[in-house]
Amino acid sequence: MGRKSEFYDIETTIKEVINRQSHLSFSSKYLYDLFEENKIKWNVSKAKLGKHFLKYLLSSKILERIELTSNLSTNRLIYSVPNVDLFTMFTGLKQNGYFTHFSAMHLNQLTLQIPKTHYLNFEHYESKNNNILTQEGIDKTFSSAQRKSNTFYSAQGYKVFLLNGQYTKRIGVIDIKDANAKYSYTDLERTLIDISIRPVYSGGVFEVLGAYESAKNMLDVKKLKKYLEKINYTYPYHQVIGFYLDKAGYPPNDLELFKNNIDYKFYLTYNIKKPNYDDNWKMYYPKGFS
Repeated sequence: MGRKSEFYDIETTIKEVINRQSHLSFSSKYLYDLFEENKIKWNVSKAKLGKHFLKYLLSSKILERIELTSNLSTNRLIYSVPNVDLFTMFTGLKQNGYFTHFSAMHLNQLTLQIPKTHYLNFEHYESKNNNILTQEGIDKTFSSAQRKSNTFYSAQGYKVFLLNGQYTKRIGVIDIKDANAKYSYTDLERTLIDISIRPVYSGGVFEVLGAYESAKNMLDVKKLKKYLEKINYTYPYHQVIGFYLDKAGYPPNDLELFKNNIDYKFYLTYNIKKPNYDDNWKMYYPKGFS
C-alpha cells in the first residue's frame, strides 16, 4: 500500500508528464529513463526503481501493456496510453520512427487499399556519401532482387516492418499530435520519393504509378525535387521520378525539372525480366506500362 500511495499522490503530475512526451507508446527502457529523470523532482523515495514505476503505471491504468509477436526469437512488450490508434501504438517499437511507403500512401490518400502491413522507418546516423557510380555497378546491383527488411512485429491483426533508412534529417516528416494520437509519417512529396525508390514496400511499381496519378492535383513537384536534392542519393532516382511523372501524365514543365544529368541507363525496379526501355529517361521498366 505504501508503494502505491507514494505514486498515487503524484498521479496527476505523472499523467501530465506522460502526455507531454512526443509519443504515447513506450518501451520499458524509455519509461525507466523517464522515471530517473523525474525521480528527484517528484520527491520519490530512493528505494523506488523503474520497475516499481512501470508497475504503478499499469495498475493505475495510465498505460496498458501490449505484447507484439515477432518473426524473431522473442516477442516485444510496449506500453501505451489506452485507446490510442494503431499508428500511435506501433511507435513504441522505435521512439524516433516515422511511417513510410505503403503506410504513408494510405495516410496521404494515395491508395484505396486499407493496408494490414505497415512500415516504420528509423534513420541511419549521418554518414558521407562517397560512392562512385558506374554503369557496370548499376547493372550488377539492379540485376538481383531488391534487399528488404525481414524484421516485423504483429498485433491486433496488423503487421509492422522496421526499416533502417538513409539519414535525411527527417525531411518531409509530418508530426501528428492530439489527445489520442501521436505519430509521424512522410508527407506527400517525400512519400512519392520513398515509394519510387523502394516499390517492394509500396505494393509494386504499378501501385506506385497509381499513387502518382492520385497525387496529380496535390503534388508540389518543385518541393519534391528540392527534397530529392537535399537527400542526395547515389543513384539517379530523378530519372525514376521523371519517368513516373511522364507515365502519369504530368505537364512538360514538371518533367523538365528532372531531365538534367541523365547520364546512365537506369532501372525502375530490381531484377526485371525482359524489360522494356524508355530512351527519353534511359529507363528499363517492366512490361505493362502504357
